[in-house]
Amino acid sequence: MDQKVAKQEANRTVAKLESSAACFPVADVGATIRWYEEQLGFKSFPFPQNPPYVFGILQRDDIEIFLQLVNNYQKPDLYRSRGGGVWDV
Repeated sequence: MDQKVAKQEANRTVAKLESSAACFPVADVGATIRWYEEQLGFKSFPFPQNPPYVFGILQRDDIEIFLQLVNNYQKPDLYRSRGGGVWDV
């Protein structure tokens, strides 16, 4: 890399990322919301306000999780895809 390009890159301002929110595909937004509320103490904001829900936001502390309805969604069984299993949220 030449000096001019290196100097331009050194002077470039990069936005600071403050947080991230995962969006999970789910077959039943309402059931998933209830589980997160009852088991983990999350607060929920479903959309629309009355079922059937198509989207939801879960919040607790500094964490947000988005839920997106995907009709007939089935979480893939990836555990046997690699030795030792896989990590997944």
